[in-house]
Amino acid sequence: MKSLASAWRERRPAKKKPVVAAPANPSAPAAASANINTPAPAELTDCSGWRQADVFNLDHLYVVDAGGKPRRVDTPLGIAVISQSCDTSQPSKDHIHVAPVVRLDGTARAEALNGKRIAYAALPQLDPGHFADLDTITTVHKNALADKTRTPGVHTDHDTRRFAGTVSRKFGRFAFPDEVVWTLQPLRDILASKARKEATPLGKLLTHIYAIRVEAQNNGGWLNAPYDLSLVVIFNEGVLPYPRADDNLPAEPAELRTSLSLAPGQPAIGKEATIADILNRPTTPMEHRYWLWQYLLDAWAQRCEQAADQCGVRAIIASVSAEPIPVDEFPLSRANNSEDLDLDYLSEPLPRAPKSQT
Repeated sequence: MKSLASAWRERRPAKKKPVVAAPANPSAPAAASANINTPAPAELTDCSGWRQADVFNLDHLYVVDAGGKPRRVDTPLGIAVISQSCDTSQPSKDHIHVAPVVRLDGTARAEALNGKRIAYAALPQLDPGHFADLDTITTVHKNALADKTRTPGVHTDHDTRRFAGTVSRKFGRFAFPDEVVWTLQPLRDILASKARKEATPLGKLLTHIYAIRVEAQNNGGWLNAPYDLSLVVIFNEGVLPYPRADDNLPAEPAELRTSLSLAPGQPAIGKEATIADILNRPTTPMEHRYWLWQYLLDAWAQRCEQAADQCGVRAIIASVSAEPIPVDEFPLSRANNSEDLDLDYLSEPLPRAPKSQT
């Protein structure tokens, strides 16, 4: 295992210089905008009370089809405001972004409520089955909603933050380099096949994972290859039996490797199901539980390294390691220097419900 000091060192990427627009050319002809027919703005309706996630009973929207022409989309359940509340309520902003309200049932509804379908932002003030469809977002003039009934789609602070967090998550995914995507594909496949099967041993374990983040530990972060990748697996409170800051972490039990038929230093690839089964047993000793989690994560990292070999990108991917850490020990400094491995089939990282609501 890598040292704690190594895991905590600063890895902040260099900031790009802002692009500064060139000054206007005084010898240029009159502004081209003079040729654009711009109608005088209509007096804007009062929007001071409007907020993100408000729902209006507008029965249709228009989107651009494959031929570049407007296409009508019926919205019998209305439309939800996607723009931030500060833009939505500002009289100086005459357009806002909206999305159709849809209803989900069964598995789709449960997964959307659990944050496993990031295309849907929950509108619980309407009904637990109502969501804003973030795959169909368009722009409307506020005056088009002036005579429509407005209904708040969220009410509590938690629901408001959750809606905003879902919208942010939808559009805030980090664009990993292609070589990193190929390398991490085995982990994506494992999570995709098991995350929705909570009755299986591994599927049950995945419910304990708060988020997975990826760090580029080399100097320069994502700006300079080759990358030393670290899979930072963040666990819900109480899952890992020992704090990471504990100076008395348990030594690796010799009998544990023997019980799994693993030689010293041998990765536990192929043993993941057995490890998951043992971890799910309430009688498993804490020191065994600590090392079993590490075995499991190391197996995931080893599978990723094998993928890098098979894809011929080891010149770009120098290594892949894994680190378990409790959510209450993951600092903001590391969040700033890592990227979320955001997957549709894992619960959203933030925000989570207060303990009293879980």
